[in-house]
Amino acid sequence: MLNLTRIMCIGLDRLWEAMVTLSFDHNLTIKPNRTYIFSPHSEEQLRQAFKEFGIDDRNIEIFNDNYFDQYYNLSLWVQDNWYKQQALKLCSLDFFNSDYFLIQDADIALLKPYNILENGTINFKVERLWHEHHKIYSDMIEEITGFKRVIDYSFISEIMPYTKQDWYELKAQIEQTYGVNFLQALCIRDFDKTKWFSEYELLGIFKTNIDKEWTSEIILTQPPITTWEEFRAIDWSCYNSVRFHVHPFKRMNQDQAKEMIKHLKDNYDTVN
Repeated sequence: MLNLTRIMCIGLDRLWEAMVTLSFDHNLTIKPNRTYIFSPHSEEQLRQAFKEFGIDDRNIEIFNDNYFDQYYNLSLWVQDNWYKQQALKLCSLDFFNSDYFLIQDADIALLKPYNILENGTINFKVERLWHEHHKIYSDMIEEITGFKRVIDYSFISEIMPYTKQDWYELKAQIEQTYGVNFLQALCIRDFDKTKWFSEYELLGIFKTNIDKEWTSEIILTQPPITTWEEFRAIDWSCYNSVRFHVHPFKRMNQDQAKEMIKHLKDNYDTVN
């Protein structure tokens, strides 16, 4: 049985989005043995939300989002929650014992089956390069590691499988290059509002440079949506996921989350 640990961060304003995301776990072809959630929400709040949405939480363990403060120096990362949640994911790869990891953000609902391994190799989800920040990310990863982007796609897909062995290799290269631990080494400039760093791009660009044994599948960029009416009018059968980047999905409330789940499962979910 594959030893797979999922890592998920749930921010204060992402609770109901996370319930939508977890409601589509049946589309993960390989199920995690355990899910570790990091959140400022209390365990009681999260357990109650799981119950409300019918989510099986027997293999979910909940950590406060300050959990790693006792093991790592995160002082440079915690000034902005956007950077902090990236540090939590990297610390999880480093700290927990698991052969495989699945980093999954709390804002992607899988509508079709996704297999994190194809013929035993990591299968990334990628998207086309469409935003100016994609170049900023890859330029900074090249500055940190010396590696360029080798495929014309971004790894920022809100979901990424990775192996412990690949993490060990990445960590060793970074720490040998800079002579400090990986968290310090990655801080080559201030973590400011330019949002120049992406953990997904770091992991993906490194893996695709050092190893030819991987595959990828494309996430189609979903159309712009500004209202729930536009959401319901889209034929989601053309897409393998729904991502919650902007209003009205972003910071949805409990009722909206339930309505979204019902609409997608009734009309477009290929498994359920």
